[in-house]
Parts: sequence; C-alpha cells; structure tokens
Amino acid sequence: MLYFRPALIGSTKFFSVRKTLALHGAGITDNPAGTATPLPLVLLDVDGVINGVARSWPKDQTKSQWAWDYRITYSTAVINQINEWSRTKAAEIKWSTFWGSHAQTDLAPALKLDHFELATKNPEDCGELKRESFFNAVKENPTRKVVWIDDELFSMMHRVWEKYEDVVLRKNILESGSVLLVNPDDGLEQKHLTMVDLFLKNKLTREEIEKNNKNSEYEFRV
Repeated sequence: MLYFRPALIGSTKFFSVRKTLALHGAGITDNPAGTATPLPLVLLDVDGVINGVARSWPKDQTKSQWAWDYRITYSTAVINQINEWSRTKAAEIKWSTFWGSHAQTDLAPALKLDHFELATKNPEDCGELKRESFFNAVKENPTRKVVWIDDELFSMMHRVWEKYEDVVLRKNILESGSVLLVNPDDGLEQKHLTMVDLFLKNKLTREEIEKNNKNSEYEFRV
C-alpha cells in the first residue's frame, strides 16, 4: 500500500504518480516521449510447454512436483526465464491453458512461478478461448508484440484461419514482425527461450521472425 502526503494529493505530481501506477498495473509503460506503450504479451500454455519431457533439459535442472493432482515434470531454467521476463518488465505474461485458474492457485506456487493473469478462464472451452485471446490481442493493437507459446499451435492456427478470414490479420501475423509463434514438442527448450528473449529485446530481424512463423512446422496457407 502506498500513502501520499496530504499536500501532494491534488497536485500535478500526484496525478502523474497515480497515472504511472495505473499504467504499470495494466501492463503498460510510459516511454520517454510520454506516450503509453503496452508491454509485449506472452500467452503461455502449461502442458507440453512448462510440463514436458524435453530431452535437452539437463538432469540437474529437471524436477518433478505435484500440482492439481497431476505430476508435473519441468525445468528450473524455464521457470527462471519466465519469471525474469515478468520481473524485468520485458513482457506481460498471461496464462492461456486448460488449467485455467489452477495455473495460478496450484501450478504457480508448486513450481515457484510468479502470479500471472488469465487469458483463458473457462477450461471447458479452452481451445476456442485460446484462439479468441490471441486473435483479439493481435487485432486490438497490431503494433504490440505478442508471443504465443503452445504445443498445439499448428491445429489451432488453422482453426483461426477457418473462423477469421481476415487477410489483414493474416498478413500482420506472418509479415509484420510483431508476432512470434512458438510450438514446442515436449516442453520449452533453450532454443525457444533464446528466440523469445531476442524477440522481446528487439534483436530478431523481421526476416527471422517471418521465417520462424511461416517456414517452420506451421506451414500456413495464406
């Protein structure tokens, strides 16, 4: 809880501080020019992403833990990197998973993940909600960086195209350089973490991003 001196309340400085707090709380930062810039958004799945069996995980970094009556196998390096993105304001992270609120109440405490908001709240219709949250994020702010990490992106993205025949959206996803799609097989690996980190730090060229989104296993039909 923050307290302000009575003399400060009502002043220009007070409203400036209040605005800054509100922006940061909403995943928004003020850039040097004074305009609001949303943090990059990372939509994060659990199974096949955090919960996995990637062969490249070092044994000393691979742990197991119970959460929501499931045995979770995970990499501490993956957990540390995700937390770092959040803590350093490199990105706003939201859960996009069948786990729903259990990701917050069961998984996060067990794996020592920070608290992240939910992009999908109803596990019974999770696949549709994942697509909706991604589509809305891209359409609402085409310049905001969005990372979608899910082990079922291939099938879900084709369903996105089937439902949303939006040529502008497709072009934005594939060519704008503002969207990165990450589709791990058996858990996030270092190569995925490195690519996301470079993307968040604006260190990937548009050509590298487009190649990842267009020429890998996704094979989008535009």
